[in-house]
Amino acid sequence: MRSSNELVSRRRDKVLEYISTTGRTTTELLAKEFGVSIMTARRDLLYLMEKKLVCKSSSGLFMVDNNTVFMKDFNFRLQQHLAEKQAIARACLPFIKDGDLIGTDASTSVLTLCKMIPAEYHLTLVTLSQILPMMMENHPNTTTVSTGGISLKGHASYVGSIAISTLSSFHFDKSFLSTSAFDPALGLCDYSEELSNKSKLMEHSAETYLLCDSSKLGKNSLHYLFIPADITAIITDWNITPEQLNNLHRYGYRVIVAPPAGE
Repeated sequence: MRSSNELVSRRRDKVLEYISTTGRTTTELLAKEFGVSIMTARRDLLYLMEKKLVCKSSSGLFMVDNNTVFMKDFNFRLQQHLAEKQAIARACLPFIKDGDLIGTDASTSVLTLCKMIPAEYHLTLVTLSQILPMMMENHPNTTTVSTGGISLKGHASYVGSIAISTLSSFHFDKSFLSTSAFDPALGLCDYSEELSNKSKLMEHSAETYLLCDSSKLGKNSLHYLFIPADITAIITDWNITPEQLNNLHRYGYRVIVAPPAGE
């Protein structure tokens, strides 16, 4: 049974998605749509405004801020920023060694990396992804372990206590994961269930590599996981701006910038 805090968090996720879909709304329309009081709708909007996810126009309508990031579904993400993901994956490959025990999340960036792992490597992959075990069938020397758990619809990933329990039984040489957005002061952003899994994955890893294309920097989100000390390196792409790079360095992150193909 979900706690009241979880229910409020879920509703605010849906409120944000609703405003994004409709373009703009009022407190009254929001209250009617979600079956809550005007006061509750107003509190939700004020909370989202404080988080800089929603702004209010001069006409009194509420809209999503341009820098707000949304948790897109798996199939949509699979088609986005392909060249950048491939470049980031190539930059990650030197960190994978024969014999490694590796933990991964269910991100499309990590799937791109795993496709590039040499077939001759002897590895054990423990993954939150529903797709990765099938994808690694053509790697005869790789043992793939699925965490199992609750299926997060539209995201091809497992969440919940079963997934966390499985991760807790390993100590990984390395973990590879991604994020919907990254703020150097606040950390990773994603659905709250996935953030719990990522936290456990990092907790049980000797090294953690964050695959983060530059489009994910400088965005705002509803949920964050603050984990700066647990990141061994951030691997991003050549489109990162000098300002973004300096900001990551200012917070003490080691950053690897992947060049385009052929460079």
